[in-house]
Amino acid sequence: MAFDTLLSDYDTALAVVVPSEYGWAVVGCSLDALGTVQSRAEVALTAGTTYWVVVTAQYRFGDPVPGTLVLRAEEVVPLEVSAHVVGPVTLQRNGLSYVDVVLSCSRPASAGVQVRLLQRQGEQVLVGDGSASTWDCGPQTALRVLVFGDPAGTFRPGPAQVQLSAVADSLEVRRTSSHQQDVRLRYGG
Repeated sequence: MAFDTLLSDYDTALAVVVPSEYGWAVVGCSLDALGTVQSRAEVALTAGTTYWVVVTAQYRFGDPVPGTLVLRAEEVVPLEVSAHVVGPVTLQRNGLSYVDVVLSCSRPASAGVQVRLLQRQGEQVLVGDGSASTWDCGPQTALRVLVFGDPAGTFRPGPAQVQLSAVADSLEVRRTSSHQQDVRLRYGG
C-alpha cells in the first residue's frame, strides 16, 4: 500500500507505524518524495495488523503557514525486475560484443542491467563487462548492451556464459535480480 501527501499544499513528513512492545515501530517513512516537499511511503501490509499513518508539518523555512492536508492511500503492484538474453551474442572484430537483453519490470520504473560475459579458452577465462539503462522499463523492454572485451584476449565464436544483474527503481522502492545464462557467441556485422 502507498500512502502520500503529494496533493497537500505544505511541507510534510509521513510515517507508518504499528504498535510494538516498546511503543511504536516505524514500518515506513518519507520526507521530500519525488522532488517535492510532500511525502510518499510504500508499505507491505499484513492482514490483522493495525497501522497508523502519522503526518506532521515541517517548518524548515520560517514560521508555520496553515495549509490543507490531503492524505491518499492506494494499492500498489509490487515492483519486480528480471532480465534475460535473447539470441546469440554478437562479436565484433574490434573485441567489442553486443548482448541483446529483455528487461522486465512489473510496473513502470527506471531500470538497468549489468552484463558480464565469460568464455573459457583452454585454461584461461576471458571476462567482459557492460551496462545499459532505461527510464521507462515495462513488461518487455529491449536493451542492447555493449560489452567491452577482456584485455587478456579476444572472445571467439562458440559457447559462453552471461551473468545479468538487473536493478529497478520506482519512487522509493528498489528491487534487484540476478540471472546466469549459457549463450553462443557469433560474429556479426
